[in-house]
Amino acid sequence: KVVTLPFLFAACEVTRNYFATGFPLSNIAYFQHAYIPIIQIVDLTGIYGLSALIIFGNVVLAAWLQLALRTTTRPPLISSAVLIFLLLGVLVYGSARIREFSGGQPVEKIKVALLQGNVPQEEKWQRSLAKKIFYQYILRLPYLRVYQ
Repeated sequence: KVVTLPFLFAACEVTRNYFATGFPLSNIAYFQHAYIPIIQIVDLTGIYGLSALIIFGNVVLAAWLQLALRTTTRPPLISSAVLIFLLLGVLVYGSARIREFSGGQPVEKIKVALLQGNVPQEEKWQRSLAKKIFYQYILRLPYLRVYQ
């Protein structure tokens, strides 16, 4: 249960994102966006690896809760040790990646905005319309008129 559930959850996210709805808007890994050292691991594992880690942490926490409520007598010591090892590894890796790109110096923050276009589904996947759709949205942004 402790090992299976995180991978099953990540598989469900993949299925929902690519086969069920096509909208990966509520993946659990996205909620870690404010924790910059933690999300650096996504360059190795993808969002599904981070989702599996989050679920693994929750499963271990639930196992400790079961022990506290006396519904089990086995403490999840090995799972807890693995979780601590993984979390420390993620934090060390994330901190190293941040230092690598910042040169050890604080980096200037920039604001980024993402805009979602309103493209009809029947046009969205037609390669012949890709350029038209791209320029339609680029030209609407006044500060990007250099691309005309």
